[in-house]
Amino acid sequence: MFWPGNMVWPKDPTRGCSCGVPADQCPFWTAVRAELEQRAPFLENLERGQRTYESWSALPTRLGSALRHDPALDAHVQRMVEFLRVIAARTEARVLAESSYSAMRGTLYRRAELAGGRVRFVHLVRDGRNFLASELGVLWDPERPARWVRSRTVIVARWVVYNLAAILIGVRDPRSYLRVRYEDLVLRPAETLAKIGAFLDLDLSDVARRVAAREAIPMRHIAAGNRARLRGSVVLRGDLAGLPQLPRSTSALFWALGGWLALLLGYRPGTPVR
Repeated sequence: MFWPGNMVWPKDPTRGCSCGVPADQCPFWTAVRAELEQRAPFLENLERGQRTYESWSALPTRLGSALRHDPALDAHVQRMVEFLRVIAARTEARVLAESSYSAMRGTLYRRAELAGGRVRFVHLVRDGRNFLASELGVLWDPERPARWVRSRTVIVARWVVYNLAAILIGVRDPRSYLRVRYEDLVLRPAETLAKIGAFLDLDLSDVARRVAAREAIPMRHIAAGNRARLRGSVVLRGDLAGLPQLPRSTSALFWALGGWLALLLGYRPGTPVR
């Protein structure tokens, strides 16, 4: 079950859910929202806590809270845990997986372990050149209309920051962190999913079989992230590991700004992962 972050409360008609309807009309998230609205002002406080502690602009606040006891931060973490419990009860899921770029939220999940949960981080890295090409290919996104977010320099900076922040989580506690390259997942699904399964204590052999057979993997009630989720399912193919055709100036910009991290992660100029 994927938890799409803070998208449970906004009644935004421009945001879609992977089930095929607008997120504000999705029966699953409508039911979750209705249950939590009975505990008013739970959702309002959860949203306020995310804006205070989880956004990048809130980094100074987070650093200050880390250096001192902050009852408001502890209360926000408890609300996060309760939110997860509601989702787990409604889905009868034993494992919740959140597809999120937010290392800020990841540090809060570490605090949430004190409530009895078990948190593991799977850092899925994709070649920054493919990330750059994918973002440049979005001409208009009603969910994220700010055009500057998809300028070349900002895209590369986002790729660096997202991945570097995840790596720092792994440095802090390597036993709860596993880094996997997207290219290895699509080229060697059985081997890579076996590695992930062993790390999570899960049997992913059926998933590996379906990926190898190029079967569609359903995406249920994901209301945030890449708009490819709106297709409702995804097929992982080996050709997705290929390199995009980037203009020379764009490729040079990537290697100038993010090349050091790309090399660290095993990527090489002009060479696709094999």
